[in-house]
Amino acid sequence: MKSKLLLSLGLSLSIMASPAFADEETAEDQPVLAPLEQLQEGEHITVGSEPLPEELKEQMENERVEKYQKFKTKSEQKCSLIPSNMPQAQTLCSRGASAQTHLASYSHSLHRHYLIGVSNDGRFIDTEDGSRWEIAPSDSYKVLRWRGDQTYVITPNNNWLSSSEYPYTILNQQRGSSAKTKLILGPSSEGQNVHWIINDDPYLRRL
Repeated sequence: MKSKLLLSLGLSLSIMASPAFADEETAEDQPVLAPLEQLQEGEHITVGSEPLPEELKEQMENERVEKYQKFKTKSEQKCSLIPSNMPQAQTLCSRGASAQTHLASYSHSLHRHYLIGVSNDGRFIDTEDGSRWEIAPSDSYKVLRWRGDQTYVITPNNNWLSSSEYPYTILNQQRGSSAKTKLILGPSSEGQNVHWIINDDPYLRRL
């Protein structure tokens, strides 16, 4: 009987001393942190560290406006073919053209993002590339209804009243709701969803 007790005690001590048991205890003692808080400084691209030259910004904006105008003109030409005695059809066509122009300008598949985290108050969101965005207080209630399986498009904020503080707008494509936002933490520098431009061909328009 005594030998059985000693054997049982020895097994208990060996289990407690095993690495697996030690790791389990350590894991329980460690606080649970938000995903981005576990990253070390320097693992993210610093916001504003690689500003786009003003000349290139202007060129890109001019090209975007030119494409927009061409698409709009083409859509208006199609709508003009609808007989004048069908005003309702003309209105629907015009609205459809505007919606298609918006999608053509901003909703390309390469521009879509996914949420991987939302703060309890809806003031901060994390996207799949490791970026963290601050949401305007007036829009935080909308974000609390958003889900990770929905897609999001981030575009410039064209409202001059709020664009200085929140230069971007994030749109939930499924719900149709949007929120003003600003980037406070750049994407992970080595993340699998982050791409670096290493060369460009302006003549063939390839990156």
